[in-house]
Amino acid sequence: MKKNKRGDTIQTALIHILIIGFIATIFFISNAQRIDNRFVRQQIIEKQIALFIDSAIPGMEFTINKIKEGSYINKLEIKDDYIYATVNSLPSAKGYPIFSPYSIQINQDEWEYRISITK
Repeated sequence: MKKNKRGDTIQTALIHILIIGFIATIFFISNAQRIDNRFVRQQIIEKQIALFIDSAIPGMEFTINKIKEGSYINKLEIKDDYIYATVNSLPSAKGYPIFSPYSIQINQDEWEYRISITK
């Protein structure tokens, strides 16, 4: 009895494609859940604020709402040239580096943080 090599090759390729599709689906589902994670949101907020500060010049002032992208920023502080944000009561572990040579002051009121850049 002869084996059909072409049919075996197509079957094998089809099985591999199905397995790869299944693994890719699992990968995308698991990453979609991680994007909604508080830790990822915290890192994004820290990075955005650090980039604002790094691009600012003396005399600039900007505000950050405490409620941002479905998260609540409980605390915002600068220590040792790093910005730390406590988001949804999750304290920051790493922070994000700031490279601004200027003095930075953070004031808060009920609904927002006001960041001022001075010489």
